[in-house]
Order: sequence, then structure tokens, then C-alpha cells
Amino acid sequence: MPSFLKFLALAIPVLGVGVFMSIRDHDEVERMAFSGRVSFIEWESHNHNMPLIEISRKNGTKIKFSSSRIILDSNQLKVGDLITKVSGSTTCDINEKSVPCIK
Repeated sequence: MPSFLKFLALAIPVLGVGVFMSIRDHDEVERMAFSGRVSFIEWESHNHNMPLIEISRKNGTKIKFSSSRIILDSNQLKVGDLITKVSGSTTCDINEKSVPCIK
């Protein structure tokens, strides 16, 4: 078998998996669902300056909401605010007010 065909036989599945994983990671922030009180915010985190928002749930667990697609700023969200996000939505309810939070 020629080496170019071997390359294609290996490259096509690897590229297919790579494309699938990048689409899945891009849409992960939309699939997130949470409700709770904001306990920590770092607007420019060490992870490529993406916002890091930590939410404390009523049962005591914490969830981290971090993505380059978050469009919230310090005027819209503060520590102590109530925040709710429904799976599949690009909006968040902050203190019972609907605000776009993902681009």
C-alpha cells in the first residue's frame, strides 16, 4: 500500500474525531444548566484571560462556569447575585432578570 494511502487512512479518522471534539467543546457552555449564588468571579483568569465564575448551589456543591464565549461583564454580575442558566439557552437569569450571557 502506498504511503500516501496509509496517511489518508490514518488522517481521515483523526481529523474527523478532532472536528467532532471541537464542535462538542464549543457547544458545551450552551448545554450547561445551573442555578445558585455567585461565590467567586475572576474576570481575567489565568486560562487565556477567560472569565471564571464559580456558582454555589443550594445543596452546597459548586460549579465553575468558564468559557471564552461568556459576554457578561463586571457591571452585570457581582459576587452574591443569584444566577440561573437553562440547558440549551444563551441567556442567564441574574437576580430574576434575563440577560444574554453567551455569544
